[in-house]
Amino acid sequence: MRVLRFLLRWSFLLLVPAGAAWALSPLGVYLSEYAFRTPNVFWRLFPSAPILMLLGLAGVFFFVMREKGIFAKVGFWTVVLGGFLTVVGTFGKYYLGLDDVYIMTAPAYAVMRAGFVVLAAGAVVFGAGAARERSLPFWGALPFAIAAVAGLVSVARDFGEVGAAMWISFGVGWSWLGLALLIERVAGCLKKRRADEAEHSASSKTPATSI
Repeated sequence: MRVLRFLLRWSFLLLVPAGAAWALSPLGVYLSEYAFRTPNVFWRLFPSAPILMLLGLAGVFFFVMREKGIFAKVGFWTVVLGGFLTVVGTFGKYYLGLDDVYIMTAPAYAVMRAGFVVLAAGAVVFGAGAARERSLPFWGALPFAIAAVAGLVSVARDFGEVGAAMWISFGVGWSWLGLALLIERVAGCLKKRRADEAEHSASSKTPATSI
C-alpha cells in the first residue's frame, strides 16, 4: 500500500513525457505520412499522450489534494473528462474503426475532437485557477495556463503551421508543469531535511539539566 501511495504521489512526473509526446505530434504525423503514406500509424500511438496525462494528473491530485480551490477543482476534473474522451474517441476511430461503419455521423472522430476541446478548455481553467489560488507553483501554473489557451485555439480551428506551433506549445506547457512540480517537491524535501537536521543539532547541543 505504501508503494502504491508513493507511486501515485510521484506520478506527476509522467506529465513530462506526456507533454513531450503531445508536442511531437506534428512531427509524428509527418513521419507517418512520409514512411507509410498515412497518418493513421501515428494516431494509433497517440493515445499514449492523454493516457500519460491522466496518470500524471493523479499525482497532481495528491500534490495539492487539500489545497485546490473551486476553479482549480473544476478545471482539474474537466481535464480528466477531456482526456478520457480523447482516449475513447481515438481508440474508437483508429482501433475499432467505428467511423468506417458509421461514415455519415463519424461518432469516434466527434468524440475525439470534443475531447481535445474539453481537455484544453479544462487546462485553461485549471492552470489559471491554480495560479490564482497558489495551489500549484505560480511560475509553473501560469505558463501552463497560457500554453493551454494556445492549445485551445489550435484544437478549435485549423490554423496551419501557426496552429501546429500552438499545439506544440500546449504539449510543452504540460512538460513544464511536471518539471515545476518536481522542482517544488525536491525543494520542499530539502527544506524539511534541513529543518530536521537543524532541530536535531539544536537538541543535541542543549545541556541536560540535573536536580
